[in-house]
Parts: sequence; structure tokens; C-alpha cells
Amino acid sequence: MNTKTIEDSFSKMGATVVIEEVEPVAARFRQPAKFDINIRTNKELGEHFILRLRKDADIDLIFQDIQAKARHMILKVKDKEPRIDEITSFLVGHDERHWFSAGVPGSPTTVEQAKNSLMPQQAERAVSKREKKKNKHKRHNKVYKRQGEWFFIPAKKLKVDNKMVLKPKGGEPIVRQGGGKPHMVQEMYRVGGKSAWIRGDQTVSDAEFERIKKDNPIRAKMYRRGLVDAKVYVRGWVRHPDHATINLKGWHEVVPNTETTMSAGRSVRMSFID
Repeated sequence: MNTKTIEDSFSKMGATVVIEEVEPVAARFRQPAKFDINIRTNKELGEHFILRLRKDADIDLIFQDIQAKARHMILKVKDKEPRIDEITSFLVGHDERHWFSAGVPGSPTTVEQAKNSLMPQQAERAVSKREKKKNKHKRHNKVYKRQGEWFFIPAKKLKVDNKMVLKPKGGEPIVRQGGGKPHMVQEMYRVGGKSAWIRGDQTVSDAEFERIKKDNPIRAKMYRRGLVDAKVYVRGWVRHPDHATINLKGWHEVVPNTETTMSAGRSVRMSFID
């Protein structure tokens, strides 16, 4: 892997990158990812990217559409192992206050294509009807407001049962399954959904949880009760330490972007997204 090419590509969009090579482990142990992208902050470098590359990995890093002014680019990781032969795409760049990395579905070759791929269908349909193309990916436009990976789309026809509105003093959290820093909302209203037990990316039913609890009580303590597949609506302020607070007048549906989640079994992984 050409270290200078990697450093130059990140430098063109104004970012610093540190490259770390990771040793493979014995076959009986779980191997580290072949490629891992992370973001760290320290006094010496400030906020910067960390790329970990496993020494025995046969991968190529492909940099496309580096936009210096917008501070965005496409990074593709090609795993050349014959049985895998896959390409994973990332949109890498700067959003509002911080650097970010987002796994992108499909195989975009431009930043514009990647942003289109990340936009949820609800927002895409509304934007195509009501907003100018130049404003399509702005954080705030006629159709939605966005904070990080979350889109907030007005729900003018929503009928709310006020007794079911959640409005705790410090706000109610919204967070992707799998974790991350929660975005706190002033008021929340849920429609539908089903109760489940959640641990990271894993969701299990009550029956499955009872089996886990019986077989491994310690593991069972790692699960939390939650609600999945509900439609979520919010109103008022939305706060997150990495983003400016937004204020929503009236109820808005909460919709995540289409960002792909890299599982531990994949050849590449993201440790930090947002």
C-alpha cells in the first residue's frame, strides 16, 4: 500500500491521516479487520483519521472525486481475496463541525452520487417535487432538516394522542441500533413498533431472551428492553454534542440515512460514524 498516496488524498481535502499496520493473529483467534477507519482527537494532531491495515490483507484503497473546497471524497476498499472479491464504499469528509466516515450502499464514483445514495426515500421523493437541485443536500431546506445521520421530515397530517407524548426533562434519545452518541429530542411520539431485547446490532424476541437468560445470565444483562420498527416523530429542540442544535416547529418524522453498517465479520469496518 502506497502510504504517500493515502496521505496526499486526505491532505487534498484538508484532513490528517495516521496509518497503522496491524499484525494478523493465530488462526484459532478472531482476526482483526483487514481495514478499519476511525476518527480520533489528540493535542498533537487535533481531530484526524486513523486507518488500520492488516499486514497480510490483499486490499487496494481507491480514492475518487476528492473535493478540496467541500472537504469530501469517495474512498473505496477493494478486497482482492478470490473468495471475497468485493468493494466497500465510503463517503469521507467534514460535516458541520467534525470529520466523518459513512459506509455508502452501492458503488458511487462521485460525492454527489454518494450523498444521493445516503438520502432516505422519503426525503428523496419530497425533494424531487418541492426543492431546487442546488439545495438538495443542504442540512436545512424546504423539505427537511438534517442533523448528522438523521433526517426530520414535516408530518403535517399526523394526529397525536397527547397522553402518549414522551417529554422527559433532559430529552428523549434517538440512536441507531448498534450504539453511538444519542441525539436528544425535546418531545417524542411513537406509532406502532414491537417490543424486543437489544444488544448492539442484535435484536431478540422475549422467548429468545428467556433462553439466553436461562443459559447465560451474565450475557443476558448485556441486553436492554427496547422498541423496534416503530415510526418516530419529534418536536422541539434536537441536540447532539457534535452538531448545532436544531428546533422543529410542529411534528416531524425521524428517518435515518441509508448508511451501511459494517459487521464484525466483514473485511472492512468503521469504528466511528457521525
